[in-house]
Amino acid sequence: MEEAWRPALKDKIAHLIEHITFEKAQVSRTGEKMRIFLTADRLFTDAEYHSVKRAFGGMFPGIRMEIRLSYPALAGEVREDLNKYKPFLVDVICKESPGMRPALTHAEWSFEKEILTLYLKDEVSAMLIRQKGIEKQLSDILKNVLCMTCPVKIAVSGD
Repeated sequence: MEEAWRPALKDKIAHLIEHITFEKAQVSRTGEKMRIFLTADRLFTDAEYHSVKRAFGGMFPGIRMEIRLSYPALAGEVREDLNKYKPFLVDVICKESPGMRPALTHAEWSFEKEILTLYLKDEVSAMLIRQKGIEKQLSDILKNVLCMTCPVKIAVSGD
């Protein structure tokens, strides 16, 4: 399947194929579900992600499709210009915890000595972030999506 997917999907996602590399596919024991692992050299929008998912799903009708898209090539850029990628990271976290968007958006994010620190405006926001397990979620996202092993720390910068 490693190279068979390119010609099969060329008409459906031609504008995205040049940015995708196929890594592997996993099929459940029952054959009802397939997980495809891809890497990309740039961030994909939600619409682009769903186009890729539909295109792969069309190759395997009747099978529930899951696409795991990661961006290992962007890890260096994330460290250099974190603010460029902050909205993406906030969006990923807020898919599971939408109530955290205000605190995460208004926090100052910083890489210091390979530690990602989120400086929150107040102790209440920091407490909520900790209670929701956002540190671990963000660390997992960095690892699974950007291939960065990086601890995440919460700090308070205001009163």
